[in-house]
Amino acid sequence: MGLELQKGSHLYASQDEDLGRISQFVIAPKTSEVTHVVVEKGLFFHDDRVVPVEIIDRVEDDRVFLSDDIDPRSLPQFLPDDYAPLDDGGSGGGLVWRYPIAFGAPFPAYPVYPMNAESDVPHVNDPVVQEEIEEGGLVAADAPVLSKDGEKLGRVSEIEIDAVGRLSHLVVDLGFLEGERVLPGHWIETVDSDGVRLAVAESALKTLEPVG
Repeated sequence: MGLELQKGSHLYASQDEDLGRISQFVIAPKTSEVTHVVVEKGLFFHDDRVVPVEIIDRVEDDRVFLSDDIDPRSLPQFLPDDYAPLDDGGSGGGLVWRYPIAFGAPFPAYPVYPMNAESDVPHVNDPVVQEEIEEGGLVAADAPVLSKDGEKLGRVSEIEIDAVGRLSHLVVDLGFLEGERVLPGHWIETVDSDGVRLAVAESALKTLEPVG
């Protein structure tokens, strides 16, 4: 959208209600694009909220305005445990959503990201059997999983895609001490002959949900 969003700017509803101050950005790891902003509680909100950039109408200096048809009360609450730092520098480098992405409609008409996890280990509808995924060349079972710096972190033990063919998540075996973790597909930078390379730091992997 090309919006010049800055931390510290205040978010306003169409009625010129001050909803709070932008405190953090939620990042799409592969593209480094801002997908959401976290708004600290203000006079209107009693808790922090997550705002998709798709529903921001305009930016005027240090004032950010929602689209006129948005009810601020519909914005999801910010739950810190649902996010991980993008890099080892902490949340100052942005946050990433820890769960696989789901898509919802009709309102709000944008990816349900963030979404509330329905269980400790997210599942997808109508999963394709692992043999079919491997034959399609999406990703191979037992492939190495590498950090964005090329460090080997573990190996792929299970693969899941959703009903329309998007990679939902991998189950990654990090070894005897760390066990298996659910790795959301949008954390993956590339898949090639070297393995699965992530777009996030190793520290983010430690925040993922364990299996079992």
